[in-house]
Amino acid sequence: MVSSLIDPAIKWWRADVIHATFLPFEVDTILRIPVSRSLPEDKLIWMGNTRGEFTVKSAYHIAHCMIEGKDDVGSFMGDPLKPLWKRLWHLNLPAKIKIFAWRACFNGLPSREKLSARGINTANDCPICTKELESVHHVLLHCEFAIQVWSFWADGVQLIQRNNWTFLDSTMYILAHKPSHVLEPFFTVAWAIWHNRNKTIHEGKCSHPL
Repeated sequence: MVSSLIDPAIKWWRADVIHATFLPFEVDTILRIPVSRSLPEDKLIWMGNTRGEFTVKSAYHIAHCMIEGKDDVGSFMGDPLKPLWKRLWHLNLPAKIKIFAWRACFNGLPSREKLSARGINTANDCPICTKELESVHHVLLHCEFAIQVWSFWADGVQLIQRNNWTFLDSTMYILAHKPSHVLEPFFTVAWAIWHNRNKTIHEGKCSHPL
């Protein structure tokens, strides 16, 4: 809850909690948000229109702008990920990999964790290692198979795995610390890992990490 991040005595953010919970780029964004002096109850607000109410039309507009790479996709939303989305749609990658990367960044891939949460009766364990819950971040970064795949890339991705970051955390780290074109092999390898995951489930064929 947002309220747990606010000190009611001074009516401002708990900076220590925020620094311990979020990545640096998120901390800077959060601490710039003004806090209401009345501290109203938390409520969900859709940032896609001025009324704060979700509509299919507003969601379509946002998706269209992201696909077209238009600047206004984040301008009225205050989206801290706007630099990522803008860069993503201009990468030299096939459209299917760009769409995959976009979905992976906001945890929108149909992992077994997500399917189970939606009430779909399915096994929860990773189909590759069978040792942990299959989340998007597990299958793309932290599964034993994924770790072996990433180990062949000598661009420091091993550090990301050791930190147990999410896929978005890893993406933002690369965007902030490496040339943006490094996102191209990163997203491509992640797509290949996901493709292998699907082949394992639907065809019973798991490729060798190499």
